[in-house]
Amino acid sequence: MVGNGFATTIEEFEEGLNAAAAPIRDAEGTVVATIGVSGPSYRLDADELRKLAPGIREAADLASSRMGYFHPVSSDD
Repeated sequence: MVGNGFATTIEEFEEGLNAAAAPIRDAEGTVVATIGVSGPSYRLDADELRKLAPGIREAADLASSRMGYFHPVSSDD
């Protein structure tokens, strides 16, 4: 997850199941929850996960900001 703000799994935990998730942080920056999607690999393949991941990260960032988290902008962003 480091670098892109989300994590994906392609049939790593269960055959035929793919998923993507992003962390939700509290005001101190501690991960307190995640938001994600999962589905059968024949519907949610690696390409589809790449398309959905930015929206998942955006939703997590919005939830984090509402919990008081401020993400400092770095030169890597």
